[in-house]
Amino acid sequence: QVLTQSSIMASYSIPLLALLVAASASSESLHGPFTDDFVDFLQRSPQRNEYALSAYTKYDADGTFGGRMMNESGKISLHPVLFVHGNSDSALFHSDSATGWSESVRHFKENGHMGSSLYGLTYGTRNINHSMTNSISCTNLLGLRSFVEAILEYTQAEKIDIVAHSMGVSLARKAIQGGKVGQSPYLHSHLPTIISQVDAFVAIAGANYGMCLCLMDGLQEQPACGQVPSLSGGTG
Repeated sequence: QVLTQSSIMASYSIPLLALLVAASASSESLHGPFTDDFVDFLQRSPQRNEYALSAYTKYDADGTFGGRMMNESGKISLHPVLFVHGNSDSALFHSDSATGWSESVRHFKENGHMGSSLYGLTYGTRNINHSMTNSISCTNLLGLRSFVEAILEYTQAEKIDIVAHSMGVSLARKAIQGGKVGQSPYLHSHLPTIISQVDAFVAIAGANYGMCLCLMDGLQEQPACGQVPSLSGGTG
């Protein structure tokens, strides 16, 4: 099974999409950062979770979210949902140009989800003036993939739902589909697919075939536009 652009856009569940449509992204975050319980879990496997732990320490409280609160116990009954933001955005509301998933998270919580089933982290710059320096690097790809694996282990869930926007769609798509990654013997040469572990993938305005902005003269060699030699599939 191969995830094409058309199949990705069709791979959603109606209830999940309905929650997203109802939520706007404009208000300040009250949902981050990772909870102490989740951080403790991540620290048990520091090598695998280096990417997530780095985001936790690098960004503010609006840079990460997810995990059990002190008053949460027992099995997490709902599929965990991972939110992957787009170019120069943030996991949660950071500024007027990096609004993140705050209102989506709020709406999901109002409709049955706990914080222990909602996850996200920030990657790259959150300054829109530097958006052309962001790219789908092996670091971001493998870091996101490890984060998915950590969420599944932490929640003991068989499947995860992933909601992504813009560059996050291209990043999450490759993390799910797997395949050839990198040329160096020190990187994974082939990443196994996890399609069977993803129940719903909601792809919002993904740049699977690149960005229209990259057709402009002088931008083709920018990191956000150019082909990354160490990553099969290029950037979006």
